[in-house]
Amino acid sequence: MRQLARVATTYPPDLCYVPAMIEARRNAHNAKGSSFFGSYLALAAACLLWASSFMAMRSLVLVVPPASVVWMRSVVALAATLPFRRLWRPREKKSGDLPLLAVLVLLQPCLYFLLEANALRLTTSTQAGIVSAVVPVLVSAGAAFFLAERPAPIAIAGAVLSIAGVAGISFLGSANQAAANAPLGNLMEFAAMVCAALYMLLAKRLSARWGPWSLAAWQAAAGFVFFLPASGGAFAFLASSPSPAVLASIVYLGLFVTLGAFGLYNAGQMRVPASRAAVFVNLIPAFAAVLGWLVLGEKLTPAQIACALLVLAGVRLGQMTAMRPRKDGKSGDAA
Repeated sequence: MRQLARVATTYPPDLCYVPAMIEARRNAHNAKGSSFFGSYLALAAACLLWASSFMAMRSLVLVVPPASVVWMRSVVALAATLPFRRLWRPREKKSGDLPLLAVLVLLQPCLYFLLEANALRLTTSTQAGIVSAVVPVLVSAGAAFFLAERPAPIAIAGAVLSIAGVAGISFLGSANQAAANAPLGNLMEFAAMVCAALYMLLAKRLSARWGPWSLAAWQAAAGFVFFLPASGGAFAFLASSPSPAVLASIVYLGLFVTLGAFGLYNAGQMRVPASRAAVFVNLIPAFAAVLGWLVLGEKLTPAQIACALLVLAGVRLGQMTAMRPRKDGKSGDAA
């Protein structure tokens, strides 16, 4: 007993809490890792849904103007969100948010779809795919300027690697296409990518106060209003008694792409720096190539498979800083 008393008086009482402190830090680290994993899963799922939209859109735009398809998608998404009143209100009110929200929904889906739909009429999908790969670079530059993010060198290397993979998939996918006016089409595609990058930065800023699904609901409402002039083509198409499969594809695009993909991306990037979340966008052409092979029976060459793996490696490399904590206990780069 005397020895125990001597130990108690020799060592400070704070040491009694050391095991608890270590356990608390371990639990916090595990929770942070689970949070990152959930965010990455949401981002990957969003890109998979966006990639799947190409198959549905490809058949629809042959018989319906693209703007009319976007309007029908917005109608479906809007109908799904209207019953939920809480989706339309912010979690936390802050002055100045409403103008930012207005800019966000104008950028995506309005200006983005308008620019990209017309760009694809003028340039090839090869060149458009290469231009679209600059989104992570644009987001990284904007995040450094507006959000004070400083991407680590390994994250930059991952972005470059994924861009190389996208360029390879684009070149190998449609080498024989002719462009009506490639310079103008590429300029419009670049403008669409600027809209996408600005949207991602604004969504990163607003998601915490508005909620990811609230932003997706407001985007659907904006698409409904902006593309309302194209509703005539949509009604004419619906009056032609389209097949149940075509109607199902419209519902799928509205629920799972217009609403689901944007909601998942907004949710995923809440806990991940915007520059790292944007790298996931380069998964879209890789997912699209694999889905085309699995669902439509399109040819997938070994070179395309290698490029798709290159994209996956680039995305994985770009996220490694988040999974490996620094000595000061923080993760990778600042979020």
